Amino acid sequence: MSYRLRSCATATMTMAFAACSVPGAGVSAKDCGRLDIEAGTGVPQNLGGGFVGAEGGYGTPAGEGSYYQVTDCRSAKEITLIAQHQASGAADGVLPSRVDKQAEVAAIRTRLEANGLRSLDELSAMAAGAKVIAQPYQQDRQSCGCQAFYPELRGNLPPYAERTL
Repeated sequence: MSYRLRSCATATMTMAFAACSVPGAGVSAKDCGRLDIEAGTGVPQNLGGGFVGAEGGYGTPAGEGSYYQVTDCRSAKEITLIAQHQASGAADGVLPSRVDKQAEVAAIRTRLEANGLRSLDELSAMAAGAKVIAQPYQQDRQSCGCQAFYPELRGNLPPYAERTL
């Protein structure tokens, strides 16, 4: 479960959270960063053409790492580029025990921010060319970043809704 930290939210060392409820309408990008016990995602950026990007990181008993995630707001499909990953134990997960592609992911991100993106297939090709792990995912609702930048592209998807306690 995710809990967003904003000016109206508080957190203590015991991980007790008080979160604000924000309806999907009127969401701004700065409302979208989130943090939970194991992961966090930064404020999304508008990449143009119906695409939104956000960086994030995670730390779990299985490992820690960072990523850059791009969402196509028309379809709610995402591609997550693994920038860095370090397994805590045996390498029996989905990722290799060590990944360090931070420079490559940063270069892809810079290219996206400068030139935009035509499709997630184009992003997958960029990742393959740089030998970066690209994990696809299908969201089941509109993301916060898409609601902030492209609310009109939601189509038949359920609208973004904050998950709170």
